[in-house]
Amino acid sequence: MQPAGESSASREEALAKARGVLAAHRAAFERLGVTFDIDREEVVIDWQDAWGAPLALLLPLRPSLLRAAVAHLNELETELDASLSTLSKAEWARRDAPDGWSVRLVVDHLASGCGLFLQRVEPWPLDLDEAQRGALEELLSRVALSKDAPSAFEQFGWNAENGRVRWTARKVIRVVHGLQEAWLKYSAGSPAPPEMGRHADADDDDNDLDERDIAALRRDDSELRRIAREHPRVREITFWYRYYRDRLIPWPDDELERWRMMRRAFRERLLTFDEHELASIRLAPSGGTTSVRQQLALALAHVPIHAAQIDQIRAGATTPDRD
Repeated sequence: MQPAGESSASREEALAKARGVLAAHRAAFERLGVTFDIDREEVVIDWQDAWGAPLALLLPLRPSLLRAAVAHLNELETELDASLSTLSKAEWARRDAPDGWSVRLVVDHLASGCGLFLQRVEPWPLDLDEAQRGALEELLSRVALSKDAPSAFEQFGWNAENGRVRWTARKVIRVVHGLQEAWLKYSAGSPAPPEMGRHADADDDDNDLDERDIAALRRDDSELRRIAREHPRVREITFWYRYYRDRLIPWPDDELERWRMMRRAFRERLLTFDEHELASIRLAPSGGTTSVRQQLALALAHVPIHAAQIDQIRAGATTPDRD
């Protein structure tokens, strides 16, 4: 889960928070019928990578533990949902600071998190070229489907973007092609593209798709796959193919309804996994790894962290909404 010390003044305070979180989750699991055959002696691990995860999160997940974890996640989400359902329009706009997030934006972020969790439990083909080529074709299939859907989609952006980003099929093609070109330049000696860019609109984003642009994507991907044999880091683009594919999903526009639907989609997907899938490690073409256990642990941490953030915002001063 996300480190408890992220907003702590000292190591001792961080450990106290971690103990409290652990006790609360353990009590919930035991109430739901899970028994833990582990030593209760405390072991403290200093983990340097704030967004990494100890290898324990890649271990197989028992179906009984999965069901209990999903039930616990549903409890946390239902409790927060009940609180959010009582908010007035002014309370949805409340912020804890002039430049801080509103309650509305926090809920949108929670919904977006469910989408990323869903994406990260998708498997990858072990053949690297097949995985990269397939991810691009998935993106292009979603682009084609968007012709019969709303012309524009709004999705929560990266945290630094501080709000929703407007997406069209043409904008997705433009952004992905720009990223391909950046990785091609990297192979020629330029710096690697930033991990998370910003997504400003362009004047032609609402124009019809140009088949020449789609052909250019396939052509540059073919070159990137050839280059990857010498510069394997360019395989990172496979994650972005899936990320931008999902910018064109037409989730409900209302933040609360969007979160309800996206969290339900994540829970329902989790419950379809069999023992083989629960034991599998998803190995991305770029070399990154994830598992169902890891993404479920992140989800269980995500809701309480942002529920506490919402409580803090509601206790602060009301400021005009900018979302």
